[in-house]
Amino acid sequence: MQRTATNEELRSALSDLLDAVESGVLHEDELPEPFAEPAEAARRALYGVPDGYSVRQWMRMQREAPSEPAPVLPDETAIEAWLRSQMESGCLLSEDLPRLMARYALCDPHQMREEFAERMGMDEDARAT
Repeated sequence: MQRTATNEELRSALSDLLDAVESGVLHEDELPEPFAEPAEAARRALYGVPDGYSVRQWMRMQREAPSEPAPVLPDETAIEAWLRSQMESGCLLSEDLPRLMARYALCDPHQMREEFAERMGMDEDARAT
């Protein structure tokens, strides 16, 4: 009587085959027939490949896609000048300074610079270029 493999055994075998293909030990064309389709389906799911693309096409597109440039964040001098202009124009009241200083002192520096960039309109300037 022939024994049928359990789902866990099949998953383990498929995982081993995918590892062998990914590491280059086993070429994709050498996959045993019953594993070729599940291996492709597993790879598609792993890399989030949409319908209509092969895994290779999708991976190439991901590598070649231009990455978004890092946002330009204001430095201390720019923030100081902006705050000064806000105070001089009356948009920032001196009574609000202690509360704002406490808030800014407790924030993560990078997040604070991002917030200032947004308030200063630097993010819109970067998107426009």
